[in-house]
Amino acid sequence: MANRISRRRFLKVAGVAAAGAGLAACAPQTVTVVVTQQVEKQVEVTKEVKTLVTTEVQKIVTATPIPVAVAPSKRIRIYVNDLTPDNTTGPGAYTLVEQKEFDAAYPNIDVVHLPWPNVTVEKRKEYWITALSADSGGPSAVPFDNADLAMEAARDGILAELDPFLPLYFKEWSDVMPFIQQVCSYNGKVYCIPGAVEAQGYVVRNDYLKEAGFDQRYEPKDWPEFADMVKKLTNSKHQGIMWNWIYGQFMSMNGGAQAIEKSDKTIELHYAAKENVETLKFFWDLLHPTNYATKDPFEDFGALLNDFQQGNVAVFPFFPSWLNWLFGAAKFQPEQLNYYANPLGPSAIAGNTLVKPGASLNCLTYTLGKHQKPEEMDAAARYICFMYSLDQHKKQAAWFKDNEIKGMFASPFKSSDWTQLSYGVPAWWAPTLPKMISDGVVNPAPDYAGGTYWDKGVDSIMRAASVNIQVELQKAENTCKTEWLDQYTQKLKSG
Repeated sequence: MANRISRRRFLKVAGVAAAGAGLAACAPQTVTVVVTQQVEKQVEVTKEVKTLVTTEVQKIVTATPIPVAVAPSKRIRIYVNDLTPDNTTGPGAYTLVEQKEFDAAYPNIDVVHLPWPNVTVEKRKEYWITALSADSGGPSAVPFDNADLAMEAARDGILAELDPFLPLYFKEWSDVMPFIQQVCSYNGKVYCIPGAVEAQGYVVRNDYLKEAGFDQRYEPKDWPEFADMVKKLTNSKHQGIMWNWIYGQFMSMNGGAQAIEKSDKTIELHYAAKENVETLKFFWDLLHPTNYATKDPFEDFGALLNDFQQGNVAVFPFFPSWLNWLFGAAKFQPEQLNYYANPLGPSAIAGNTLVKPGASLNCLTYTLGKHQKPEEMDAAARYICFMYSLDQHKKQAAWFKDNEIKGMFASPFKSSDWTQLSYGVPAWWAPTLPKMISDGVVNPAPDYAGGTYWDKGVDSIMRAASVNIQVELQKAENTCKTEWLDQYTQKLKSG
């Protein structure tokens, strides 16, 4: 694998921009006042970690560990990308509480907490593939902020199976909601310990709605109503919407998909399916000829987030767990927003879709790196199971309320109501998250890895002043088939 690095090199390039793992990990990479205050402290910790590793690099082995439910008798050092500075605020601050409890419970396990990578959201996949590859000697455990990304890492063979550890350290697995169990599994094997559950809906500025003649609690019920709202919210002061971080959710709500995987693991491509074409045409019409989206709709997420913080965008794709850190640089507060599920598309309303329409849910997760010594893997398994245990979940819920931590999460456990992890959200937000969870859908093709061909096709479609969307999607599908799917199928047949 290209660009493999040593543990020492990995630590050297590990970034310091994203502070606070666990519940804070879902925050996208962007510059805020709070993050700026934390950078110097993280640099100091990174230097300390590099010094430790310089003298204590271990040979990496790939043997599958045989775990035993006995605390280690000798001191073991593990590395986890969940560095949480002492001055962290918001949901991520509870990570410090958990880490101190673990240190007290397992004095022979020395956890070195590494910072999150200093890369954009778009570059995280590439980073983790390099960091967790066989020759990199990267982290022992990683808290992924996106379960889909974790499943891609499992598919790429760089994560360890957790099934041997569940009976020993995470007996509450049977209490995890079946839907979340599916989200955390690949090929029938468990690769993630689930934390809080959340769903990307969208938020609308109440004051902008009122200015445009809508009731400040207005909620579009379908795509025509949504488009009408976006157009009326667009004026000389602000744009209606940012399209490129929301269209995927709309496609999901229209029952569309890039690919479908069968039980024998063969994959069918469906780029040009009517559900997908409808979705892209809907957003293309918002961009052309009059631009109802952000002035540069192809900006990276950080720039678009800043547009929203500064009031330049009225509608924004949103995880409600972002409440605590988002508004530090914003000119408004949560009470000035409405949080909604994305509306159903025309095919979904007609009841004739490629796949089940619904919300794509996100589950914060802890995972294990595959390439480490058995005793290190066992220690890391103890750690991640402790951090997201049912007991810690209950303590965390109480801590949220005691410390007035705002945010909206659902519990992954059947025995714990979703509201226990939600606090301080406006009353009118309350029904949205459980509704989205009840309508949640999972990835219909977990082994599909041709997304770059789709992305290039969509990018060219949205930039074009005139285009036949179905034809262009078919071209992108043909390229994916030739350059990726045919090789995948041949490899599948050859075993």
